[in-house]
Amino acid sequence: MASQCYKFKVKLSCMSCVRAVERVLAKNNGNGEIISQDISLEDQTVAVTTTLSLEKVQEILNKTGLEYETLKNS
Repeated sequence: MASQCYKFKVKLSCMSCVRAVERVLAKNNGNGEIISQDISLEDQTVAVTTTLSLEKVQEILNKTGLEYETLKNS
């Protein structure tokens, strides 16, 4: 599967929230499917470049317990 960049607007209120996203993405990257991630506390965005489906990335983000919305993907 070709890689996609999925972007999300996430309610990140502090660095603990950023670390929670980093942890859950790392924990669910067993086979290297997540190529890169860009988490911005300032912009409250998360961009994930991956070979996983959008639904799988959303499932992973759900594990953080943070509210988010999916933005236009590139």
